[in-house]
Amino acid sequence: CVRACCVRACVLAFHRPASPGARMVRSISVCVHAFESVCMTVCVCVCAYVCSCLSLCVCIFLSGSELKSDSRVRALSGGRQLQISGAERTDSASYTCTASNAAGNAAKEYSLQVYVRPSIRLSEGTAGNDITMTRGGDITLQCEADGVPRPAVTWLKDGRPITGQRGAQVLNEGRLLQIKDAKVSDTGRYTCVAVNVAGQADGKHDVNVHVPPSISGQTQVPENVSVVVNNPVALTCEASGIPLPAITWLKDGRPIRASSSVRVLSG
Repeated sequence: CVRACCVRACVLAFHRPASPGARMVRSISVCVHAFESVCMTVCVCVCAYVCSCLSLCVCIFLSGSELKSDSRVRALSGGRQLQISGAERTDSASYTCTASNAAGNAAKEYSLQVYVRPSIRLSEGTAGNDITMTRGGDITLQCEADGVPRPAVTWLKDGRPITGQRGAQVLNEGRLLQIKDAKVSDTGRYTCVAVNVAGQADGKHDVNVHVPPSISGQTQVPENVSVVVNNPVALTCEASGIPLPAITWLKDGRPIRASSSVRVLSG
């Protein structure tokens, strides 16, 4: 009967208690990615003190409360294996199996950690991922990344790491990117990349820096132009800006209507 006392042998088998009624505890950490299945096998070895095999009772507890089976959580092999299909974030907990018979009891603990792939939530109040700022303004980009364990966040501009870029500052462990005194050269696609052991995710922001229109030449006072009657005259309006500004002409405050003698060229 002593030879048959080991219900199941394994590397982590329990050793015989020092005396009847003694209780032994083993602890192990288990890590699994979210939505994967996890099995925790209870390896129990019972040594009888009498010449008859004793009945064995195996119970599994979740954080101190007895675990109930459902469609995802099942106890297999007479309670010697706990199977969780499609692990979820809420399955992270301390699991304990207890084995007891007339000779005593033993327990084994599992610390189950469910890893969750990073996810990035878009900031509220933004129109999609497009951000427009006038030159000289300040830009703040957010990267609200979540996951288990807490993901590390890095930033890229047009596919290249942001390192030492003038005016750009990464704050709050990468959750914020601030650009002071925005310039036209700051226009581009900014990507935050969140990474942990379960995977990675990224979020993109398209930043456009606009420049107000400007017209070359003297604009503070009217420019005097003279022409002899019946001779042609051309007035020039060289304007620049980002995006390219639209140009309209007025005569004494009213829009000019094109005619055979008055034409607007090049926009």
